[in-house]
Amino acid sequence: MQNHEDEIIKSMMSAINEIIKENWDKKNDKHGRMVDINPKWKSVVPNVIKRYRASGWQVNKKVEISSDYPGNCREYLHFFNPHFVEDTMLRGN
Repeated sequence: MQNHEDEIIKSMMSAINEIIKENWDKKNDKHGRMVDINPKWKSVVPNVIKRYRASGWQVNKKVEISSDYPGNCREYLHFFNPHFVEDTMLRGN
């Protein structure tokens, strides 16, 4: 069972890293980046959030009800680049 969970974590983190490791522009820096949660990932989301927070990322799980997802809700992780937050605090912005 643990090996299966490890594979899910690896898959999820690989997908997240593709999104958050790209260059961040001012819009991303200010508003963060969102990563939709694949239903296959739901069981490992808390574990993955802890890992990114331990690495310095600001990350929150969000749920959104919208007409874009009739009958369902959108679940996603909201990431903020820790380096931008530090730079903004230093500049007083």
